[in-house]
Amino acid sequence: MHDYLYFGETSFETRHRMKKLRLHKRAANWTREDLDQLRTIVDEDPDMYRDEIQRSLLHSLDKLFSTSSIRKTLYRMGYSLKVAYEKAGQRDRSQFI
Repeated sequence: MHDYLYFGETSFETRHRMKKLRLHKRAANWTREDLDQLRTIVDEDPDMYRDEIQRSLLHSLDKLFSTSSIRKTLYRMGYSLKVAYEKAGQRDRSQFI
């Protein structure tokens, strides 16, 4: 239900699409279009986690980038992950309240 509300497709459809992308469309290199889209995503919402950025890139470019590749690319582009670490700590604390 969550997948359908969030992505507009069932979890089965998401798994099937992801499996297909992993086999056939795994992105090895970042193109200028990919970098521009990554910059746009991060500039619009700098509080996103890497897996959320990964999903956004997947939906906008139909390419699957690993979270480690996203982290390295963001670092090379001059972005910091400080906000993500602070947000993760706040999320962990809210689970215990």
